Amino acid sequence: MILLADVDRAGAKGAAEKIREAVAKLKIVGAQRAITASIGVAAMPDDGADITTLTRNADRALYAAKAGGRNRVESFTHESGNGVPPQRPTVPDTSPTR
Repeated sequence: MILLADVDRAGAKGAAEKIREAVAKLKIVGAQRAITASIGVAAMPDDGADITTLTRNADRALYAAKAGGRNRVESFTHESGNGVPPQRPTVPDTSPTR
């Protein structure tokens, strides 16, 4: 996780893209595959007013980047939630059995 102070969503996406490009240029001796990075971006306060919500939404954007083909940057969107269903707490069924 990287936190960028005083950076808007566009700036964060730009920084993430630079990181992704730098990772793609890495040459690892003995590596059988290219090294890539999938990165999720979320901006405060639009995507979360607290660190828990912000982190969860950045994680959703990360999974959207992976689902979209990997080696890419995705930002969280409220409309789709990045295709990841919201996390709902599990509530045990306490109704009487018949």
